[in-house]
Amino acid sequence: MNIIVLNNYILAIYHRAHTHSLTIHSHTCTYGQFRLSN
Repeated sequence: MNIIVLNNYILAIYHRAHTHSLTIHSHTCTYGQFRLSN
């Protein structure tokens, strides 16, 4: 396998996992603020 292709593959997986965890984090933050405000 080409190293450049492998690098792009790893970066894509890392980026997807990172954005996914960020989405979960923002959801929990808004949920916490919602609970605090009520």
